[in-house]
Amino acid sequence: MDLKGIIKQVVSKQLKENQNYNWKPLNEAKIAQRLREDSAYKDFFKATMKKFGVESPKELTGAKKKEFFNYVDKNYKAKSEALNELDYFTA
Repeated sequence: MDLKGIIKQVVSKQLKENQNYNWKPLNEAKIAQRLREDSAYKDFFKATMKKFGVESPKELTGAKKKEFFNYVDKNYKAKSEALNELDYFTA
């Protein structure tokens, strides 16, 4: 079998495998929203580090580190927290 035949066989096999999964089309608007939320989370995280007087959470130890992450968990609420991750990106 030549290289072209091998490539066709591999591609055909890959397509069949992909068809076995129930892929849903991506929703670009939801992906863009998620990227904005990720950016908002990063900004919140940086502001929290500044509030705690550190440049990285690695600088925190013990109780202070726990307090930092508890603060982040308690005070940051994403719009998509109630949604299933897979459902969020699909139509």
